[in-house]
Amino acid sequence: MPPRKRFPTVTCMVPAAISIDGATVENSKIHWLFMKKIEAIIRPHKQDALLQALAQSDALTEGSALGVTVLDTVGFGRQKGHSEVYRGVEQEMGVVPKRMLIMYVNDEQVNSVVKLITDIAQTGQMGDGKIAVLPMDNLTRIRTGEEGQCAL
Repeated sequence: MPPRKRFPTVTCMVPAAISIDGATVENSKIHWLFMKKIEAIIRPHKQDALLQALAQSDALTEGSALGVTVLDTVGFGRQKGHSEVYRGVEQEMGVVPKRMLIMYVNDEQVNSVVKLITDIAQTGQMGDGKIAVLPMDNLTRIRTGEEGQCAL
């Protein structure tokens, strides 16, 4: 078996330390301090329009490529399921099909991404979905071993 190709180590350009609210944060923690994970649960028929809008948005792709993971999921909330007609009989379904989109972004991109998702996915009806913005401790690109914002 031929030897595996080794990728060069990529170093993020980050300052030695920064000050946040008077506290000093060391270099080793800076490169993942300003990353967020966005989880959006939306209606399935809104997925294509949203993915197209995310791919075409200049504000989101400046400085780093935006990647999206899409999962089929089901659940219920205030909507309490829905009814379907199967062989002429109306049946109550306890869960509703949805799509979950997962994105990792820089802090500066969060508001733009949330606004874009809201603008595209909103119908004004119950069941439009939710958007969660979560802090990230670290992110590692498996192929190269890059960590933090370098891995976005």
